[in-house]
Amino acid sequence: MTNSLLVENRPDHITVLTINRPAQRNALNLATMHALAEAITCLTTDLELRALIITGSGTQSFCSGGDLIELHQYATEEDAA
Repeated sequence: MTNSLLVENRPDHITVLTINRPAQRNALNLATMHALAEAITCLTTDLELRALIITGSGTQSFCSGGDLIELHQYATEEDAA
């Protein structure tokens, strides 16, 4: 896992996934999206899990959406033409 996603397995069969990018208002970059998808996929096999909480670190926002700064680094169809 990446440091941008924290996983806390509580003894009461609750798992907390925390998006940990407070300086970017928890914007989702590719690494965080992959880590989130991987964590959720792994948790689908846990028959003891009773609740999954997804939250964001810091105090400004839960998740501000996609990381637009990282998005600009990727080519678009127009760039390929």
